[in-house]
Amino acid sequence: MSGDHNMYQKGMRNPKAQHVDFGFLKGIISSNPNFMPSNIDMVLERQGNFLFGEWKREGEEMSYGQKKLLKELACQHRVILVTGYVDDLPHIELIQQVLPYSGNLKVVGKSVADLIKYIRDWYKDIEEDND
Repeated sequence: MSGDHNMYQKGMRNPKAQHVDFGFLKGIISSNPNFMPSNIDMVLERQGNFLFGEWKREGEEMSYGQKKLLKELACQHRVILVTGYVDDLPHIELIQQVLPYSGNLKVVGKSVADLIKYIRDWYKDIEEDND
């Protein structure tokens, strides 16, 4: 893609960063012992508009709570579920938009190029809406 400067540079990548284990919070609510925090892998913001992205490797399950979180976020913001990973280079198998209210998934891409286009289109839509 023309105009891209070192497309796969390491951005905020920290090789020493570790996954946050919230296991120490399990059981803090005695009436709901499985009540636990959730996290989101990707957040982009432009002029008060948010694009949330959750990344899962193929076959990786998503908890009920995380599904509910993404469905609720989709009622106010754009939310995508990316099947893939970024270890050294990005690898994407599937990109799905979480639809508001139903939480159903709509396929919107299947590659890194599709994700880049999706983000650029989202950004462009916001810019056009605020002109």
